[in-house]
Amino acid sequence: MDATLIIGLIGIIIAIVLLIVMAYKGVNVIAFTLIAGLIVCLTNMWSPYAISAESGVNLMNPLVGLGTLYMKGFVGYFEGYFLLMLFSVVFARMMADCGACEVITECILKVVNRCKTPLGRAFALLAALGVVQALLQAGGINPLVSIFVVLGFAIDCCKKMELPWRLAYLTCWGSSSPIACFMPGSPFSNNLIPAEFFGSKPIAMPVVTLISLAIGVALCLLYTYFVLKKELPKAATAGEGFLPSGSKVISMYGDSFLKEDTDEKPFKKLVGPLILAIIPMIAIFVCLNVIELPAWVCMLIGSFLVFILHVNKYKFKDVRKSFIASVTPALDITAAVGALVGFGIIVQYSPSYNVILTGIINAVSQGSSSNMFGTLWILVGVTSIACGVTASATGGLQAVLQPLAPSLLATGINPGILHRVTTMTTGIFDSLPHSSAIINGFKVFGVDHKMCYKYVFVETVLITFVMTAVAVVLFSIGMAI
Repeated sequence: MDATLIIGLIGIIIAIVLLIVMAYKGVNVIAFTLIAGLIVCLTNMWSPYAISAESGVNLMNPLVGLGTLYMKGFVGYFEGYFLLMLFSVVFARMMADCGACEVITECILKVVNRCKTPLGRAFALLAALGVVQALLQAGGINPLVSIFVVLGFAIDCCKKMELPWRLAYLTCWGSSSPIACFMPGSPFSNNLIPAEFFGSKPIAMPVVTLISLAIGVALCLLYTYFVLKKELPKAATAGEGFLPSGSKVISMYGDSFLKEDTDEKPFKKLVGPLILAIIPMIAIFVCLNVIELPAWVCMLIGSFLVFILHVNKYKFKDVRKSFIASVTPALDITAAVGALVGFGIIVQYSPSYNVILTGIINAVSQGSSSNMFGTLWILVGVTSIACGVTASATGGLQAVLQPLAPSLLATGINPGILHRVTTMTTGIFDSLPHSSAIINGFKVFGVDHKMCYKYVFVETVLITFVMTAVAVVLFSIGMAI
């Protein structure tokens, strides 16, 4: 490798480190991706391999890198996923505004209150919050939005129980990698993109996927229990309750989520409303995996069902308010992810990255179904690195599958296996500190990296890796179901 490629590689590493540092500092995501993209351009523009063979243009010229490549990723993500993001937010907002989500959480709260000890109640509460987010996400709700849906319930319960607010982020497993990447038929982009490249279905390999998912959820719950067992006595000794870690979330939302107690309904009176609440989620799943409609159309159908099923108390004017309130969050989320995809496109076209990727492609092309274990681990490695570099599951997938998909299919490995391993792997390094999902999630919860990232790292990086490893082993021993 010549000196210009080494310099370019160093530039990529510096850019990623800078992304992480600026994420910890709370710098705007669009600003730090532009700065990091500029670093990659400046350190890679001197390589002769940066000049396009077709146009003769130096792709790493900052004017081209930022003005063309970055914007290609940014605008391309909007084009491909804004409608999905918008109607995911609309669906979640309508579920919350019509009272469907409150019915789900009220049912779970009845179970939580049966626990007698502080540790038992705290664990039951956090487990319930994680399960609610997982159910919402399984029904097609965007992970960030699923956090917002349970936020009011979480604040109210943690405040009443004097549970340190920082511990509430232990529920992040329910709205991140373990669910989005390991739920068969998931409507999210990290499960839909591989289907386009491999010709597989979003519900590919459901049995192995569910086994891995069960193991991951169990590990997340065990981790939650042991953190609570360690932290609750410390908090009691220090006199720490909901505050001080909850001070920011209270200042952000004031009393809007701290509602007065209302008359509790007996469980038998909640059964009917609960059924109405979950029907739209089931409909989304069926539309996506049975009828095979586009994901954004499925979310639109789900939103329509919410209105129809709750029309007696949720009027058309309420739907209009829900829709209007959803546009800005959808734009913000899409812009944040699009910015990271734009940075990933710059890295994808950099000479240093392409030299490394070419070596990996050669290694994959020599794989075969008879050496499935090694081939799948190479796929895990390259996808993890790409998602870490781009700080996005979507960006990493596009960077990997465009050049690698033909070579992977040529190995003779079942396309469904390739699909599932790729999707699972996107959840390992897409939760690094500079990830848009992490940054936005922390903003919604009113916490920061120093306070809560350690929980994210264990639950959505380490445990997701274990889940992926389990699936690779099961596939390698012949469990292709």
